[in-house]
Amino acid sequence: DIGFWSGPFGQRHDLRGGTTAMEVKTTRSHTGYRVTIHGEDQLLPPDGGQLYLHFVRLESVHGGQLRLATVVDELLDAGVSAEQLFRALTASGIAAVDLPATDKTTFDVIERMTLPVDEQTPRIVPASFTGGRSPSGVMDIAYVIELSQVADRALSSDDYKTVTATVAKEPHA
Repeated sequence: DIGFWSGPFGQRHDLRGGTTAMEVKTTRSHTGYRVTIHGEDQLLPPDGGQLYLHFVRLESVHGGQLRLATVVDELLDAGVSAEQLFRALTASGIAAVDLPATDKTTFDVIERMTLPVDEQTPRIVPASFTGGRSPSGVMDIAYVIELSQVADRALSSDDYKTVTATVAKEPHA
C-alpha cells in the first residue's frame, strides 16, 4: 500500500500518515541546501502533528544506482498495488507507457538529510502575515529557503527510520 504518498494528488505534503507528514525536496546542485517551497501552507505541519523536510541531493550519472523503472519494479515486487502505483505516477506526470523511456536516466544519491519543521526552520506560513493571511490579491507564493543554517538539526538514521515507518503505518488522516 502506498496510500501515504499523497503529493501527486494535490495534497500539501508529499507523504502523510496520520498526523505525521514529510515533504520531500530534491536537488541536483552540487552545493548548498536550497529548496523551493510552494505556498504558505507547504511547511505548515498537519493539525496536531509533525512535519519533516527530507532533502535529497542527486547526481545524474551514466549507470547510476537509482533508476525510476527499478524503483517501480521493487515496489511491485514488495506487493504495492500496481493500480495505485501507476495512478500516482501518472498524477506525477509519468504515464506507465513512458516508463521505459526513463530507463537511461540514472542517478546516484549523494546526500540525504531529514529535518523537523518548526519555528527554527526558515519558512513562510500564514502566521507570517498580519492577520494570519497573505495580503489581498496575492494568489500564490513560491520561495527558496537555505537549509544550511539548520542542518545540524538533521535526524539520525534511526530517527529517520522511525519517522518513515510511522508515515507508512498510520492511516492517512
